[in-house]
Amino acid sequence: MAKSTRSNDWGFPRWRAYGGERAATQVRLCDRHGCSEPGDRPAPKAPNKPDRWYFCERHAAEYNKNWNYFEGLTAEEAASREA
Repeated sequence: MAKSTRSNDWGFPRWRAYGGERAATQVRLCDRHGCSEPGDRPAPKAPNKPDRWYFCERHAAEYNKNWNYFEGLTAEEAASREA
């Protein structure tokens, strides 16, 4: 008599697919030089541009504190965008 193999899915067939992968997880690091924290907070590189920096929480807060959206705009442009 052949010995039956026992599965650990407890009768739930979908459980087999969850967590079965052994691939390494890709983690983006903070774009600040010397920081090894995960960079999961996007910040714009320039106004009206799609490019983004990816910072950790601490560096994103520091970057946002110093960010000036109206820098380089004339007073009229700034007033029209502010409204």
